[in-house]
Amino acid sequence: MASPHVAGSAALVIASGVTDKSEVRSNLQSTADDLGDQGKDNLYGYGLVDAYGAATGVQTEP
Repeated sequence: MASPHVAGSAALVIASGVTDKSEVRSNLQSTADDLGDQGKDNLYGYGLVDAYGAATGVQTEP
């Protein structure tokens, strides 16, 4: 179920005006709520997607 959530979040980022695919990816990765070990890890990746944070550029608390 992670894939549809990330795809929807990416669509929100694109709708906010960010259209470069590397910037969309960066927004999703940098605003994700980190889970597990600090940073990217094999179990959680970058963490829990934060659709609001990615679309607005505002980091929210997990």
